[in-house]
Amino acid sequence: MAAPRTDAPHATGRAGGLLIWLSGADPEALAKVPRERRKFVGVGGVVLTTAAMAAMSFAFALTMGAGAALLAAVPAALLWGLAIMNLDRWLVTASQRRERWYQNLAVALPRVFLALIIGAVVSTPLVLFVFQNEINAELNVIEQRELNAHEERLRTDTRFARIPGLETEVAKLQRVVNGGPTDDDTVKDPAVAELEKQYNALESKARAAEKAAFAELDGTGGTGVEGEGAAYRRKQAAADAAKRERDSAKARLDAAGAKLAADRAANAGKVRATAGGQLTATRTELDGLKRLRDLESAKFTDDKRNDRGLLARLSALQELTGHNGTLRAAYLGLWAFIIAIEILPVAVKFLMSLGPPTLYDKVLAHAEKRDIDTAEAAYDLERALSVRELEIRRQREDEAVDGLVERMVAAEVDVYGRAIDDWRAAKLNEAPAPAGYPAAHRPPPRAGWWRGLRGGGGVPRPRYREQAGADGYLPWPTENGELRDSRGSDPGARAG
Repeated sequence: MAAPRTDAPHATGRAGGLLIWLSGADPEALAKVPRERRKFVGVGGVVLTTAAMAAMSFAFALTMGAGAALLAAVPAALLWGLAIMNLDRWLVTASQRRERWYQNLAVALPRVFLALIIGAVVSTPLVLFVFQNEINAELNVIEQRELNAHEERLRTDTRFARIPGLETEVAKLQRVVNGGPTDDDTVKDPAVAELEKQYNALESKARAAEKAAFAELDGTGGTGVEGEGAAYRRKQAAADAAKRERDSAKARLDAAGAKLAADRAANAGKVRATAGGQLTATRTELDGLKRLRDLESAKFTDDKRNDRGLLARLSALQELTGHNGTLRAAYLGLWAFIIAIEILPVAVKFLMSLGPPTLYDKVLAHAEKRDIDTAEAAYDLERALSVRELEIRRQREDEAVDGLVERMVAAEVDVYGRAIDDWRAAKLNEAPAPAGYPAAHRPPPRAGWWRGLRGGGGVPRPRYREQAGADGYLPWPTENGELRDSRGSDPGARAG
């Protein structure tokens, strides 16, 4: 006898149960068609894959963008992966099969759009991680470019425009304090400047006269005759006179300069003291401006070096892909691949709905119809029970009302009957005694009997004609007009 065949799809396990749960399959319907398990295990595996990729992506985003430690990023990444897994499972579970393919497409399109958004969010950190070396290099280039631009802005800033002039002023004042001459000491004195101007003019005149005399001597100018003739001697005499004027002007200039130097040497202490005070104030202002400029530059540098988050990396990646076609193609291919993986659960569910209904679909449809019929029957039964309960309650209320009405009518009959008896008794008391009725046996007047009827006035209520007095005597006439003793004796005889 052959051993019973064990089919792999019938095998169950914790891993398979988890994947089937992730696929959104109905356990009761799937238990009746175990051969369909493989398909839903695959769908659950796709959902688990997208969740794992989402967790990795979130961990990369925290470590790269926020600078978080790996130990802190792992728990948050696991929670993010669970959230994406639950969302993908809902997208797959909510995609129920319809009769027409376009109906399935209309149901799948919003879910595909949502899956695309999730895929774009999940894929971005993964793409940045793959191209992180190129992005880091581009970030350095961008950082240096922005630092240079910031330095240029600082140089043209109106707040720091005085720094070059202050630096020159500090250097001049420092030379004065150190005892050295300045570049414009003589220029600042008007007399020395005028003498220097005269000397420069006479120097030019002497050189021109000397040149003309030499040209006359060698025959290259003037008369064109070579030799020391009369023309040469006249020009040489003019040159000698110009030289004497020049030398005289030079002597006057030197004397004025020496006098100015002597005067300044005499006042050197005072000048150095004044220059020292100016140097301190100018240097303080210069140092303050430089410190402010350096602080702004250092702050900007620190901000740029710390600005390596997701937005900065995305900007760097955009610049890289903008001028590098190869990198752009690689980036788009990787991005499309990750997006395809993210929308794969919804796409697989949609593709499964395009073919003819499977055995699982038929079993599930039958189970859903049975559930609907059961729910409708339960609703009808509950409604019938509610209607029956209302009918029974109304019947009991009607019976109770009828009993109360009967009791009320009986009570009214009793009350009105007694009132009529009291009224009859009062009228009998007011009537004259019949002939032969002893006056001694006539009852006293019943004044205020109506108050007794109402329960007030202290007057006893009248007795009914059938009720005897306290002594058992009933002084009411009988129907034939005779007195009747309730004790059985004749009133007349008792009186005799």
